[in-house]
Amino acid sequence: MLKKLATIMIALTLIVIGSALLASGQNVATIVHDIQITENEDDISVTENIKVGTTSVETLAFWIQDGATEMEILIDGNSVTYEQGIDENTYNCNVSGLVISTDSEIQLNYKLDNGTDEFEKTLPYNTTTISVTYNGIDIYSSNNLASGNSFTVALQTATQIKTEYEEKTIYEVPIWYYAILVILIILVALSFVFPSKKSKTQKSTKTKQVKGSESEELLSTKKALLMEVLKDIEKQHRAKKISDDTYNKLKDQYKQDAVETMRQLEDSKSKVK
Repeated sequence: MLKKLATIMIALTLIVIGSALLASGQNVATIVHDIQITENEDDISVTENIKVGTTSVETLAFWIQDGATEMEILIDGNSVTYEQGIDENTYNCNVSGLVISTDSEIQLNYKLDNGTDEFEKTLPYNTTTISVTYNGIDIYSSNNLASGNSFTVALQTATQIKTEYEEKTIYEVPIWYYAILVILIILVALSFVFPSKKSKTQKSTKTKQVKGSESEELLSTKKALLMEVLKDIEKQHRAKKISDDTYNKLKDQYKQDAVETMRQLEDSKSKVK
């Protein structure tokens, strides 16, 4: 009986110790780590937003790369003090006087030299999700990383990606769109440069009718061209040959021109009558 009771007590003790060790290992874990890097005229600013999965903790540690200046650590909007750890890139915060929970918002703000080519990060805790953006462009993301994992991202590559994206957006517009626009401008210009070739001896009322008819013909041609452009833009977009942004810009531009042309056409017809 005593032997059986002793065995049960030992088993319970092991369970309690094991649970404690497991809880301590999971006491701090980063659930979401979002890093936003912005290139300014004189420096590079970094903002790290962190959500932790913990119920209580006395110390939080953060890893920040070499050369960081103007460091600030905020917890729920309140600035907290920090001290450098054994590793010169690690900074510890005593948060025993704060209530840290899964709803707490932790933010790191610091600046890097404008000539910094790479962004480095070592994770002090297990991390569920991490993402990095540079000037609004996603340059790194990963899931389920263990404590101690490191990564390095080349910032110059990110700038190149952004430049290529902008150039692609510009050259996405087919050249014939601009050709049609030039033709429309030429048609409108010709209507003003070359007056009616009717004899000057004709009555003024008939001359006005002829001019109105020529103007109506030009406007009708312009309207037809614009409608064809709008149809082709729609076709190009459905075929995914142009992006949503390019499609919306072109559609709005040519639709506005078409509406204005139709209004002028109606005015021209009413004047002829």
